Amino acid sequence: MALNQLSPDDFDFFREFLDALPLQCFVKNAHGQIILSNTAYQNASTEAVVPLKVIELGVNETRRPLVSPTPFVQANEKIATHEETRWNSQLGRYQTDYVIQKTITDDAGQPLYIVGSILDISEQKQFQLQIDTELKLLEMQAADVPFMQLLTQFVHSFESNFPGVLCSILLLDDQGEHLLHTIAPSLPEAYCQAIHGVAIGPNIGSCGTAAYTGQDTIVADIASDPLWRNFADLALSHDLRSCWSIPILSTKGRVLGTFANYHRYPCSPSSKELQAIKRGAYLVGLVIEHELTENQLAQDKMILQESVQHTQTILDNMADGVITIDITGRIESFNSAASRIFGYSPEEVLFKNVSMLMPEPIAGQHDGYLLRHQATGNTNIVGVPREVEGLRKDGSLFPMRLSVSKILRAGQPIFIGLVSDNTLDHQRREEIYRLAFFDALTGLPNRRLLMDRIKKAMLTSARSGLHGAVMFLDLDHFKHLNDHYGHHMGDLLLQQVSARLQSCVRENDSVARLGGDEFVVLLETLSEQAEQAIEQAKTVANKILECLRLPYDLSGHTHVSTPSIGVALFLAEQISIDDLLKHADVAMYQAKAAGRNTALFYNSALQGVTQAH
Repeated sequence: MALNQLSPDDFDFFREFLDALPLQCFVKNAHGQIILSNTAYQNASTEAVVPLKVIELGVNETRRPLVSPTPFVQANEKIATHEETRWNSQLGRYQTDYVIQKTITDDAGQPLYIVGSILDISEQKQFQLQIDTELKLLEMQAADVPFMQLLTQFVHSFESNFPGVLCSILLLDDQGEHLLHTIAPSLPEAYCQAIHGVAIGPNIGSCGTAAYTGQDTIVADIASDPLWRNFADLALSHDLRSCWSIPILSTKGRVLGTFANYHRYPCSPSSKELQAIKRGAYLVGLVIEHELTENQLAQDKMILQESVQHTQTILDNMADGVITIDITGRIESFNSAASRIFGYSPEEVLFKNVSMLMPEPIAGQHDGYLLRHQATGNTNIVGVPREVEGLRKDGSLFPMRLSVSKILRAGQPIFIGLVSDNTLDHQRREEIYRLAFFDALTGLPNRRLLMDRIKKAMLTSARSGLHGAVMFLDLDHFKHLNDHYGHHMGDLLLQQVSARLQSCVRENDSVARLGGDEFVVLLETLSEQAEQAIEQAKTVANKILECLRLPYDLSGHTHVSTPSIGVALFLAEQISIDDLLKHADVAMYQAKAAGRNTALFYNSALQGVTQAH
């Protein structure tokens, strides 16, 4: 039905339907003039808009070609989409809109109307760019990219994601007393040199204070904030007006430096911006701690060869699915985006119960929700965006974002559901976690995750009174294999050793790779008696020795390898994690000195050892 043929009742419902949508919706005539728009469009528009009403079009007018058609809506196009970025003066930031327009033609193919919608996707785009930056940083770290190149790439990407931001990374010196200029590509060089080496302390600008207190230090106006009274002239002379500084912390909470965002105008961060800066500081902390650990241990860095493909983006299709249901739960409308998300055509779902799109037990409970709503008028889902599981036509489940609105039609409630597929966000969060806590070559936990598990094991030991043990393993003559047959053969051996180690321990024990050919086995819930706990650990150590000395098949080449094992017992938190690992390391080196292919226990008396086999 043409817009000018809508009855008053039909149009009232259509108007209420559009006004209930959070999307900006509009209709243009053949001349490109707006003839209808909803409340969301009128509230967001910075231009004068036509009130929500239908303008009568004459026959001749409807058959005229579009006046000055834009590249994305031509008479021969049905649906066109594009993105446009504009400065939103009310919000004081750039805004990215996703615009969908469809040309409606008459029987002769001449354009009658252009129907469109606009969605503010600024946060989604910024979040996508932020996720891409974080994944890129972790990929580069796994690829052993030099430290300064990592930080430089991160800062450039962060500034690109947040236009107008001037980033700075300062690191504490070895004494932990002064901040050293490290990376600030967009700040004036003279300013960076002036603050290089500044001592940390209270009221030492944003960064000096953040490093001193270990707390976020947000200064919206440098000119008036007392924290900057000794540095305000310096900053203002370089046109720096605000500074938000976040301390960069190690996994143990030690301050490593600061990550700061400057602006050339006074301003405070939004919650999203503050969250992004904190995420950035956390990732930079991972990079810095990795570099410090590598330098401290003086180990050869293993090149992690992994190519993470992220070809899809959450902006592939920003159009949300729109589903309307009546009070009985029957689907009354099902747009094309909903068809794409759930895999059903509209014909397959119209006038059927919406529970067909839900997994059990939610599907079986849905009619009860509607009955209670009819009886009481209360509902706990309207106006509360939430994440739930959806059920596709092929039977697969997926996470989706759901927002429900309610309108009245002839006194009866109609529910409008907006849904979006969140599968990609979940996959990316899982990928970030995997890259941060697991070894790419073997799939075993890395040092960071191992330290966390040892800490938890000590707490468990304190509650139960049961001993635990840490085994430090080093492969004998591993360098010889790499030198004579290449690193790819060494990688094959490390993967097979990892699998054998996991087969030798219980499900609640842990096997981790520290790097190179070094592994750690964490045994939990051994005996309360130290002597019995030693015997239990000996049994596992002997099992590992027997298993690892069996021949390996490395791409057709038979290879024999043996380990040297150092074992250290622990109870509760009687010693620190670092000391526990050092004890196991001492025993391992004594096992090598004893002829290799053996396991020795650390003995605190004169650092003596007890032979396991």
